Amino acid sequence: MPRILGVLIMLSGIGYVASCVTWVVFPASTSVVLKFIMPLYFGGLPIIFWLLIKGASEAHANAATPRPA
Repeated sequence: MPRILGVLIMLSGIGYVASCVTWVVFPASTSVVLKFIMPLYFGGLPIIFWLLIKGASEAHANAATPRPA
């Protein structure tokens, strides 16, 4: 997996944690914080496409199937 996808996932996770903490600790300012954090949520989209395109290669799919006894 490319390093940039890992960084995007970490930033997305930080955004999720920050929005949840803000919602619990400062509920009145949640809408203001979400305006800045919302772009971080889209960090998960590239990893989805990476797994759809590269993650399910035929070699890995054949290795994961159990052999009949």
